[in-house]
Amino acid sequence: MNNCPRCGDKPLTAAEGPGGVALDQCLHCRGVWLDAGELQAVLRAGVGDAAELSLINPGPSDLDCPRCGAKMRRGGLADPLLQADKCAACGGFWLDSGEIPRLKELAASRAAAEPGTPGLNRGINRGPGTETPGLRAGFTSSSMPEDEFASFLHGKAIPFAATIFGFGGGLYQVYKYLNTLDKVPFQTEPGLAGIAQSLGWFLAVTVGCISLFLYGLYMLFRDLSNISEDK
Repeated sequence: MNNCPRCGDKPLTAAEGPGGVALDQCLHCRGVWLDAGELQAVLRAGVGDAAELSLINPGPSDLDCPRCGAKMRRGGLADPLLQADKCAACGGFWLDSGEIPRLKELAASRAAAEPGTPGLNRGINRGPGTETPGLRAGFTSSSMPEDEFASFLHGKAIPFAATIFGFGGGLYQVYKYLNTLDKVPFQTEPGLAGIAQSLGWFLAVTVGCISLFLYGLYMLFRDLSNISEDK
């Protein structure tokens, strides 16, 4: 077996999947190579039609087959949105780390929508102990999507709120400064001690507002740049 087709210089390591199926996994990117028939064995097939695991609308792939070196084809696997790479020469499949959990979710949703349909889902919602720890990390926990609400809070709501509060607080500080040119803002005690204390509060609040504003902008623009790179 050659190196990982995705990483190029990382070796594929033999591992055991569900039902004792022998797989080859890249420990760096967590992608998995399955020889001809192994994907059906992992999923326990159950679709009644082998064409279910043929590629949908296949097109050129950037990856070479790690088994025979042939250029692979990329297309939908059971669904046009679930992309996988297949070698037409030897029939093997390459699945990136996020693709097996998506395949499991698709199978589960199909089984729920069509209870009478033969189970693509059979054998993939198995109990504990059916996968080795390395593959469990590669197939599930390391590649499952974030909780949508937590992702929304961290990626959008909190940075946006920080930007608004920081900007608003900064404007308020400017307003207070311009309206207290004849006296020191926040001064509660007379004398130099009072002046030093009030200036300290003024600077602390101002720096805090600027920090909030810059943090919010950084997080929002970072998300935008990530979206652009993905495209």
